Amino acid sequence: MDKINFYDELTGETIQFEVIDQATIDGQKYLLVADEEDIATILKEMSEDGDEITYELVEDDEELQKVALTLMESDEYDIEV
Repeated sequence: MDKINFYDELTGETIQFEVIDQATIDGQKYLLVADEEDIATILKEMSEDGDEITYELVEDDEELQKVALTLMESDEYDIEV
């Protein structure tokens, strides 16, 4: 599986995530990722500049639920919301 590094501007930490799945909803790209402790997070693609892509945590509850429901349709993994 692919891995990405996510830099958290608030804490100054770099977190390595394993990409579990991706989805495009209403033209917006999202990634389902998991950290070293298998805690899942959904990231939203904000911009792409060559090889560098900027992601942001999905914090809006309505948007998060919409994306999670779409990703839950997969039979390849289980998501608990």
